[in-house]
Amino acid sequence: SGQIVFEPKLSETGLKIIGDGAVELYHNNNKKLETSTYGTTLTGNLFLADSSDGNWGRIKVGTGEDLQIYHSGTQSYISDQGTGNLNLQGSSKVVIGNAAHNENMAQFFADGAVELYYDNTIRLATNSNGIEVNGHVWLGDGEHVKFGSSTNGDLQIYHSGDWNYIKNLNSKNFVIQVKDNENAIVA
Repeated sequence: SGQIVFEPKLSETGLKIIGDGAVELYHNNNKKLETSTYGTTLTGNLFLADSSDGNWGRIKVGTGEDLQIYHSGTQSYISDQGTGNLNLQGSSKVVIGNAAHNENMAQFFADGAVELYYDNTIRLATNSNGIEVNGHVWLGDGEHVKFGSSTNGDLQIYHSGDWNYIKNLNSKNFVIQVKDNENAIVA
């Protein structure tokens, strides 16, 4: 099988078309794009213009253009336009960080913890026992912390704006202990 080679100047390949095979595109005699049986190989970067109207400057994947990656001019997007989920998967962990690659925002470990960060400091983490909070938990007036399995919680702690409340909402005793196994108040 033959080939057709276009040389924009002597001894500099610009385009190569190989019979029953690949098409190759060159820049300054360096191969940048190549077709193959399995698809297309790009060497280098792919630059697309900003996409504010949705019709150009986007990477669109899927028969119905279900997955789109683009920049609007002010914001960057990974957008799932289809009917299924947008899944991020990693073999050991998935990390969401800042553009400078020097701060974590969130980490998701396979078969393990989830960590949420503020200014590169872990503030909330899950573990095999539940969650760990590093810092304060702030709730607005009237917001409740609820304990127990009933709909409203068996025990509630909250602040109404003027008053502080600890409410026992079941028929069991309410006990405050000052030492392990030593009851100070039983109500």
